[in-house]
Amino acid sequence: MEMVEGDGYALLPGNCLEVLRDYPNCTFASVVCDPPHGIDAIPTPAVWAEIFRVAAPGAFLLAFGHPRTWHRLAIAIEDAGWVYFHSLGQIVDGKPVVYRHLEEGWRPLVLACKGLEVTWGHQSTLGAFTLGELVKLVTPPGGCVLDPFMGVGAIGLAALEGGFTFVGVESDSGKLEIACRQLGPER
Repeated sequence: MEMVEGDGYALLPGNCLEVLRDYPNCTFASVVCDPPHGIDAIPTPAVWAEIFRVAAPGAFLLAFGHPRTWHRLAIAIEDAGWVYFHSLGQIVDGKPVVYRHLEEGWRPLVLACKGLEVTWGHQSTLGAFTLGELVKLVTPPGGCVLDPFMGVGAIGLAALEGGFTFVGVESDSGKLEIACRQLGPER
């Protein structure tokens, strides 16, 4: 499948490390993503460094994690040059949630920033929230959101509905086709 462009979005097939090399430095206002969570599949610091390169100064990175591996995700992100900002977590009504075939009671999010030293003195737990609210939290008005691990396009849909532009990268052609349908003109 080739690149698909629409009103305010571009969907790019391929490995994000390779695809992002075609983008100039400081292109994206924010990065919101749900990267692979398996112990052997967590993106390496080299991948996060390339994402760092294309992020604008002051851009925020919000990456969904898994309770068993989010600490490795946070370290890989920090090792790539991002400034670790905060860990957020979602508890779903105090009940376990089945996510990526594992039953867990919370879902962590790693929040990092490019180039700003920030402090926040406490852990935050988010109640019910939407992807749209998260995208608005980390993206300035009119900004372009990057999702280098797009999957089926949920973050892209939230970005477009929030009035942002969006670039998504996905290596799985089946997921890319679903994203094309979700983000297409009939949405």
